[in-house]
Amino acid sequence: MRFSRLVQLDEVCRTLTEAAEYIHSSGNSELCQDLIQSGAQMFGQIETILRQAQPDWKNTTPMDLLEQVQTQWRLPLPDDVAERLEHLRRSMRDDISVQVRAVFFAELGGKWDSMDSVYQTMRQDPRFDPMVVLTPIFRAREIDGKTEVELIYEDYLTGMGIPFQNYWEYNPEQDCPELAFTCQPYESVTTPEFWAENIAKYTRLVYLPYFIPHMMYSDSRVTLCNMPIHTYAWRIAGSSPRFANYFARYNQRHGENLMVTGIPKMDYAVHLKQNPCGIPQAWQPKVEGRTVILWNTWFDGNASSLDLLDQMLPWFAAHQEYALIWRPHPMSEAVMKLHEPEQYRKLERMMDTVRAGSNLVLDTEPEYGPSFVCSHGQVSDFSSMMIQYLLLDKPLLWVQIPGKTLAVKTSEEQMVSNHWMEQATDCEGIIAFLERVRRGEDPNRAIRAEVRAQYLPLADGRAAERICDHLWEALFEECL
Repeated sequence: MRFSRLVQLDEVCRTLTEAAEYIHSSGNSELCQDLIQSGAQMFGQIETILRQAQPDWKNTTPMDLLEQVQTQWRLPLPDDVAERLEHLRRSMRDDISVQVRAVFFAELGGKWDSMDSVYQTMRQDPRFDPMVVLTPIFRAREIDGKTEVELIYEDYLTGMGIPFQNYWEYNPEQDCPELAFTCQPYESVTTPEFWAENIAKYTRLVYLPYFIPHMMYSDSRVTLCNMPIHTYAWRIAGSSPRFANYFARYNQRHGENLMVTGIPKMDYAVHLKQNPCGIPQAWQPKVEGRTVILWNTWFDGNASSLDLLDQMLPWFAAHQEYALIWRPHPMSEAVMKLHEPEQYRKLERMMDTVRAGSNLVLDTEPEYGPSFVCSHGQVSDFSSMMIQYLLLDKPLLWVQIPGKTLAVKTSEEQMVSNHWMEQATDCEGIIAFLERVRRGEDPNRAIRAEVRAQYLPLADGRAAERICDHLWEALFEECL
């Protein structure tokens, strides 16, 4: 039985209890008779719903209790009717299997890991009935008074064995889910029907962030605490107690809707370390027997390490003992095509070079798991992938672009310390890191362990379990 139906039954029982209390205290016999007649109709509603839900009965107790109190619902009303109604309410909660309908609004494949562990946990949990709706994102810009739009809508879910509905097939007003999940805080890249304000009109919105708070920047108080999603979300997954304190200080609602559970994005990386996934067959001849380096670039070509990677491609081609896996940000092509035409042409040229290289791999997989598993170290722009890689306990080099990398605030404001990262600003520093990785030198291993323990105590692979339990309990506490 849907949770919303249980709420409906509970509300009817409460109304009947109020009617019984009025009848016992009132001397207005005409009004009392009207209440008896209206109550009889309400008992009929309860009976209809219970019979429709018969496959979900754990036993016959709710129906037995209903029949008992129905026979008593007449004047003079017995003194214990209110007590019997309370027993009926409790029995319907305890003796009928209830499911919460939950819809996941999914978009780019690179963000699915933000919700996957919650979805997979719900698929295995009889308390929940999850479904996925695939939604588009877009980028727009003005050129000579005209708006150009790049729409991105790709089915990556079928290959992962996840059924879904297309966004034009789904109507939340008709489905009335008890919960809706999103990982997208930016209204500028999605259509209005999937803005937080509009989703929250029909259901309880749960926000599962697609980025892990770590180094704090000038706009972090807005992007992490005071976007529309933070106002309209019924619940928000928080990465750590440290972040909960930060969020409570700067959020307009003072953090009242934050769950300190850890975030699902960390579950995926933890599970990868515990149970490594396989790698695509096409990669194997390019990576086997080599020191594998993952390079992660940001979508802004002018503020990323794209130029350095371009300079390093000939080096990798000349050093066949290494293999390079390049994973550009999933929005790179769309953003550069619209906003950075010169960078876009460079991106396309580099992609062609990597595709043709004997020891070069262009990672376009919907999930980063294969590249995380088979790489020995990562070179990265500022990204959540840095923190996810920390959970795999492998060396990482943060490439800082002089004059373009934003200044980090004081260490007290950091959600995850950056002391565990090696850093470089040029090809020489990058090559030195690659050579250390090949030699098996890992000077920051102990620091990584300290950072994980201090800053990421909830990165244990169980965030989804905690989220599901919290949501279930919160629904019952709020509605019943």
